Amino acid sequence: MAANREPRDASDGTSGRVVVGVHGSRSSLLALRHAADVARDRGWDLDIVTAWPDVDEPLIHDVPGRYIAARGRALDRQWEAVASLDPVLAPRVQTFLVNARPAQALIGRCGDADLLVVGAGDPESQLHRPSVAAECVASAPCAVTVVPDPDADPVAGSPARTPPEHRRHRRPRGSKAGTASSA
Repeated sequence: MAANREPRDASDGTSGRVVVGVHGSRSSLLALRHAADVARDRGWDLDIVTAWPDVDEPLIHDVPGRYIAARGRALDRQWEAVASLDPVLAPRVQTFLVNARPAQALIGRCGDADLLVVGAGDPESQLHRPSVAAECVASAPCAVTVVPDPDADPVAGSPARTPPEHRRHRRPRGSKAGTASSA
């Protein structure tokens, strides 16, 4: 298990990395805007992750030369999001289109990242299953920021009711960032 780390400050001479999940919703676009601001302000790289297929479609493997509608929709949403970014960030941006559940794709991508940014999502859709944001806050190996939608209809206890949530991991005494921990 990787040791938990706090976000680095770019002034230490190293470059950090922020990962953001984007799927085209207002919530994910707000998360992208926040992640882009962090990347620009700190001089960090920005990884944009889009998971596919859509909810309730069976997971199928990408076959070269075969068009898969869910993958095409995900790619379109990702391109629209990337097009909205400040061109100054372009050299520091990488995109990832992942055939996995959204939380699984984000957690898998942020193993050595300094920060994961996710949108709070739609409170109505969270009534029947854990939100992507909740799964990421519980399982991501890096700091997580959950960006609420200021216009969302708040539901008691939903992430949209609270200000952005920042979670910092603490390293066990004696461990170094990026090393394995036996805790």
